[in-house]
Amino acid sequence: MQDIEPKLVNIKDPDLIASVIYSLIEGTYAVGIILDDAAPHHCPVLATSIDPARDVLLLSVSASEEALMNQTVPFQFGLLAQKTSETLRFDQITAHHCRVLGEHIEIECEKPTKLQVASKRSAYRIPLAKSMPVPVSIVTFKGTAPLQGILRNLSLGGCLVQLPINDIIGIKRDETLAHLRVTFPNGETLCSSAQVKHMRIEPNTNHALIGVQFTSPAKSFTQQLWYVIREIEREVAIRKGNAGQIVAASELFKLNDPDNVAHFESLTQSSGTPEDSTPMVVPLKTIARQLNAQIIALQNGEHLASDAVNECAISLLALLHEDRQAFFYALSCLNDQTRLIQHSLNVAGKLADLLTTTPQYATLTDQIIAAALIHDLGKPLLLSNELKSLTGVMSESEKSRLRAHPRHLFKQVDTSSWLNKNVALAVLGGINERLDGSGYPLGLKASALPELSRMAMVVDVIDALTRPRDDRQAWTALEAYRYIHDHPEKFDAQWLTRYIKRHGFLPIGSLIEFSHGFLAWVMALDENGRPSKVRVVRNMSRPTIRINEVLSTVDFYQLGEIKNEVKAERYKLLPF
Repeated sequence: MQDIEPKLVNIKDPDLIASVIYSLIEGTYAVGIILDDAAPHHCPVLATSIDPARDVLLLSVSASEEALMNQTVPFQFGLLAQKTSETLRFDQITAHHCRVLGEHIEIECEKPTKLQVASKRSAYRIPLAKSMPVPVSIVTFKGTAPLQGILRNLSLGGCLVQLPINDIIGIKRDETLAHLRVTFPNGETLCSSAQVKHMRIEPNTNHALIGVQFTSPAKSFTQQLWYVIREIEREVAIRKGNAGQIVAASELFKLNDPDNVAHFESLTQSSGTPEDSTPMVVPLKTIARQLNAQIIALQNGEHLASDAVNECAISLLALLHEDRQAFFYALSCLNDQTRLIQHSLNVAGKLADLLTTTPQYATLTDQIIAAALIHDLGKPLLLSNELKSLTGVMSESEKSRLRAHPRHLFKQVDTSSWLNKNVALAVLGGINERLDGSGYPLGLKASALPELSRMAMVVDVIDALTRPRDDRQAWTALEAYRYIHDHPEKFDAQWLTRYIKRHGFLPIGSLIEFSHGFLAWVMALDENGRPSKVRVVRNMSRPTIRINEVLSTVDFYQLGEIKNEVKAERYKLLPF
């Protein structure tokens, strides 16, 4: 946020003015007396104390100030209080008594009732402690559901908001947000339109930080904002034990509605991720954060960071080689990521696995995995008032608009320096094509589609079909296989066969049912593609009892015979 010019705010609220006067007494400002605007005479002064009973403020000035010694009470003066971020001015203060006390003059005056603030828009930024959670609701486009975040700091110019990393899709730098609402524990709200100025991902977390500038023109908003900033400053001082004479906690942070207690308490809890079912989930989430960082870069008109994408591809391949079965189970445990990120990681992982059986691509494996990781990252670039979300039930016009995502991604990928052009064309350009020409973006037919495109499209479609969407449930692996098998005009059957040989009919990450009524997640397969290790999570005869037990083939007799794959959505179950 830029410091364009000082922001002027006129304050008349007596309680707020009183809190500011206490700040003068605390010595947080350099204070001077103004005796005459026509011929200003500024001299340093100390605010020493306030007598609330008599509404009297006591000031102390050096006895060497002749201009003050020559004043006849009562007389009027002003106070100018300054620090780096702002200037405060109190006018028309009446002095009733002046007396010399040694080397100082004590001035007894009435408590100021008018205050003008000239503050730099961004300099006066107040950070909030983690124990002071303040929720922020952001609407990116009119008609879309609000995103829920936490206020991290506040200034007269704008604020910093912490959002779940999954919610950054659709937010772009310099874009105007439809609405922003800050809600304090006592129920008071700040509402404004706002413009996104910067965004970044917090290291080692699942959060993004969005800096916004307020664009509300109303004077009343600016006055309320300055009041809120002062109250936050006071509350922070109290909680740090630095409040001095400020003994009353801010009203903003008092929970007046008992129904809100649980909500605000939940906001102070650790923002860590759920317990992972396998250690391999941790490095996969690191790759996911890198991909989200690339989404931010693309949305802000920057090119992909080739080094970061290549590093993700190398890390993914290393995890696959380390323990293939644990790798695929970990891929199914990323439910706290967006569908886009889950899909990208799974397509890249399954494609990498097929590449290990395809020697002709050995020298290009890292490049192919990198292309698979980013193949859908052009979709967030299309978000606008015409396509407000990548989730939800889409109209035909929205679906048509979304099919342009490969072209938008190509504009941001420099194939001359880091991504092989043929790989880019085959994966980024060919993964959504079909053999009969019914795909996109170019409607290419079989003769124009290389083996790599044919392989990638099968992997892509299987993963897409076995994921839930807002307009349909997830398909089972068998249903997805049958769909591809029944459409030989669209898909190359040999790659379906090779995929099934690698993953079986009950793939790792599937939820299966046993004849004794148990439900379990497949964690490993034997050499024949049959489940050999499962995580048992439910006994249908006693569904309220939580189960989390890993069993291998030797113990399957307790569960009965394997019946079939079932749909996890129906039972609201997750792999961990």
